[in-house]
Amino acid sequence: MSGKVYDVAFGIADDGFSLGGATRPEDLSTQMQVLAAYVTEPGWRTEPFNRTKAQLQNIMSQIETRPINVAMTGYPRLVRSNDARWGLPKRAELNAAILAPVRSVLDPALARAPIEVVIVGDVTVDQAIAQTAATFGALPTRAATAPRLAGADRVKLAPAAGAPARVTHSGRPDVGLGLISWRTDDFFDNVREARVLQILQAVVQLRALDKLREELGSTYSPVVTSETSEVFNEIGMLTVAAEVKQDTVPALMSAIEEVASELVANGPTTDELNRARAPILATLAKDRAGNEYWLGLLSGATWDPRRLDKPRTAEAHLNSVTVADLKRTAAAYVRPERAWRMVVDPSAALPHRPPLQRRAERRCATFRSRPACEPASAFGYRSLPAPRQLLQSRGSDLASTSAGILLARRLNVRYRAGGSWPLLARSGRSAEANGHKTRLAEASTHPGHRAGSEKSEGDRVPPTSTDKDQRDEDSQNSEIDQVRCQEGQHADSFGESADDLSKKHPRHGGREQRPEIGSVVVVVGAQAQTLWRDLVG
Repeated sequence: MSGKVYDVAFGIADDGFSLGGATRPEDLSTQMQVLAAYVTEPGWRTEPFNRTKAQLQNIMSQIETRPINVAMTGYPRLVRSNDARWGLPKRAELNAAILAPVRSVLDPALARAPIEVVIVGDVTVDQAIAQTAATFGALPTRAATAPRLAGADRVKLAPAAGAPARVTHSGRPDVGLGLISWRTDDFFDNVREARVLQILQAVVQLRALDKLREELGSTYSPVVTSETSEVFNEIGMLTVAAEVKQDTVPALMSAIEEVASELVANGPTTDELNRARAPILATLAKDRAGNEYWLGLLSGATWDPRRLDKPRTAEAHLNSVTVADLKRTAAAYVRPERAWRMVVDPSAALPHRPPLQRRAERRCATFRSRPACEPASAFGYRSLPAPRQLLQSRGSDLASTSAGILLARRLNVRYRAGGSWPLLARSGRSAEANGHKTRLAEASTHPGHRAGSEKSEGDRVPPTSTDKDQRDEDSQNSEIDQVRCQEGQHADSFGESADDLSKKHPRHGGREQRPEIGSVVVVVGAQAQTLWRDLVG
């Protein structure tokens, strides 16, 4: 198989299993042989099965840290009355999973179920027929219909208009999520109506985005999806979800309901219709140039020929949608009695940790192999007390250093420095205070200030209002993440020369890294207490 290009991917759809792969035209024969081998001689081995279980455990741990991920993987199962065919398994179910039940479902399908072969790409019809005849066409005769599991064609939706389903996430304790899903209809019951719902989804996306940002001040974008099943009758959902601050989740739910009621009462504007439709048509034109689009459309057309008409009517239906169509469809489906609700709350067991502490702990985890690398020892706190308490709580160099860092961050100071502690740079000056030798680390609040100028202790001035405009979350993250988490770095190390620092840290390229000198002097050590009192009283 050396030098051959082939791929194998197994998938599960609502109405069947699939094996697929991507290759180049000259390796089509190899690709077809490999797929046929997976059908006729599947390697049922316990080791890969257990590895997959372990990988899925890791994926679930990551999913549980974000409310939006918890919602998008959990609500398909919950809205279908906890039907295990949708969504992710629960951890207990995953832990108890064994290979035998999987084989009992797949073996009959692989051995006897009818096979549909779809080939798209740079290949002629004659080549596709020849390769199929040599592989899947050579298999023994199969059943005319696929085996059906009892009850597989039925879906029971959870009752609408009830209390919200509530689940938890393990991420930030100040973030939650609200979700509302309205029942719609399947795709083939009314194909044009399904295209109207597609545009209505885009209109709701525009309305919800404006509503959340203008009224709630949310920086998160809402997720709006529309599902119209091609397999199950009368199964469709229009869903809106968004992450917001935990205490604003009730306001979020109300805002989503207001968007729905406004669309039902007044419908969208012509401008909204055009803004919603244009990207859909552009995406359709782009997708038609790719193999994946046609592969998805043609799959399953052997036993449901209606799927062949989907690409023939898509553009005409989308262009024919009017504002009146959208208002009528919204009135039919986006009603309170058809709404199913879900809320994702932070885990009650998760203790609140301030952002600065969480970033420090993540940084410490990077250096876990180093001695005494814990937030309590390296940064001088356990629960991050207020800056004033921190300044007065401990007299060690490390505690004083942390006080200086916190003070500089409170002053919105931006550093440009090089050295073993990148946040604090040598100023070349020292002072004696309370018996401690301290260093003054000068930093710039205005990038335009000239390097080399110095200000005396009496010339200190508070930062201007423009400093706040310069600070954002990324700068805060980068500042604290630069702090070296290692016990034994003392304040005296800030007195090293720039040449010594450049030798110790080749990333500086041997060049002297000096801070830009500005109007704020940050004192590291005992003097920080005096400066703090001068500034905050």
